[in-house]
Amino acid sequence: MYEPTADQRREGKRTAARIYNLVNQGGVVPYPRTPQGLNGKMVPIITRIVPECGPRNLKLKMTLGQLVGAELEKKLRGGQAAPLCTWKGYRGNPLVYQGGGYLFIDYPWGPYAQTMFPLAEADWGTARSTGETMQWLAGVGSGGNVALEIGESAPHYLAAGATRSGKTTALYVLMAQVSLQGAKIVVIDGKGGADLGVTGNLRGVVGPVATSENDALAALQWVEAQRAEREREAAQGKDEFERLVVMIDEYTTFSTNAAFVAMVESLTRLGASSRISVVIAMQRPAQNIFGDTPRAEAIRGNCRGRLVFHMEADMAGKLFSKELKMNASSLEGQGDGLIGRDSDAQRVQGFYLSKEEMLGFPRGRHEIEEWGEFEGDRVVDPESYEPFTPRQHAVSLMCAAQKPRQAGRPTLQKKLEEVGEDENATQRLRDLLAFGRDEYTALQELGADICTEEGDDETERE
Repeated sequence: MYEPTADQRREGKRTAARIYNLVNQGGVVPYPRTPQGLNGKMVPIITRIVPECGPRNLKLKMTLGQLVGAELEKKLRGGQAAPLCTWKGYRGNPLVYQGGGYLFIDYPWGPYAQTMFPLAEADWGTARSTGETMQWLAGVGSGGNVALEIGESAPHYLAAGATRSGKTTALYVLMAQVSLQGAKIVVIDGKGGADLGVTGNLRGVVGPVATSENDALAALQWVEAQRAEREREAAQGKDEFERLVVMIDEYTTFSTNAAFVAMVESLTRLGASSRISVVIAMQRPAQNIFGDTPRAEAIRGNCRGRLVFHMEADMAGKLFSKELKMNASSLEGQGDGLIGRDSDAQRVQGFYLSKEEMLGFPRGRHEIEEWGEFEGDRVVDPESYEPFTPRQHAVSLMCAAQKPRQAGRPTLQKKLEEVGEDENATQRLRDLLAFGRDEYTALQELGADICTEEGDDETERE
């Protein structure tokens, strides 16, 4: 279990005292000229600061005596917080945010290796589950182990993070624990089983890991049928149901299919009352979750839980409420995450669980051997289809012009990654490849051509 070093504890107290004195003396926001409070006594801006040292951060929890939280937060976020922490182990940019009536400053330590916090050595007694709610240990924060719940207050979760940020490990940690607690699990992996394939025989997993579009649709259709059946049984007086957790990794792979998105929206809106939970994971925010459409707002609003790891700054702000203004681009190392609910998050070092360790958890047999054929329409939802960027179009055009033969989907995906335009959804890669080839054909029909770096022949460079 993590224990702060003496230097961390000492610097936490020093930084708290430094901020307390500076703010209350008017060095950050103007100190009030007129007395406030009982008997005309002066009330300081900050009445109390509690330093907490975690494996990833020094967290300062400030109780404010005056209604200047927004102004103080703005000043501290504007750069005045950074120089107040002078310990040599401090690195990166501090997070400054409000929540629960307090003002917080989060100074990052680091980085620590995620393998230093194995789930096997966690204090499992801090996670308590009831018939209606399951708790699972997510990691270690400044106050010790952090247990999250899948239940009434947070039935559904959004998980996001770049490659090697610790997102997939967090999914392992969640699935292993709800499996031990008797949940049923449906697994949909948009990466073709590359990550969640090892969970396929985990106890409680209902059927094979769904990796194709048909199986993903059929699996959600089965869950929807379960939800409808549970609603009928509840109307007849039944009030106890097994928790059913739907795990969807790389959501964007299937997110252009209108039927898929409609069923996800339905499950996040109606599933909680039937003890059905949905966990949606992705490398970057998808348009049909973070756009301005009613369906996007519904999915985002119904997924109250958050598991956020390192991402680009322009994407990170979409994952939390505007009041928190969290910046996930400043997160470091694997497993360094912001977790909690949309309006209340904390910095945590996630527990570690490897693929090999996943295979050591109790195994089970599938209720369903094959998902079968999806019974419905497969159509692209124009409302949720995120348009390609100009750089993506340019790369697809270069691939179409490649000599001696046109590049295929793997090459397109690799070149997109090289220019920072990652695209992992299979159908979107196919569409982009087709767009590039059509555009290149039209270019040739107009008597023009493209010179690519691969071409050495003189006629290719003309």
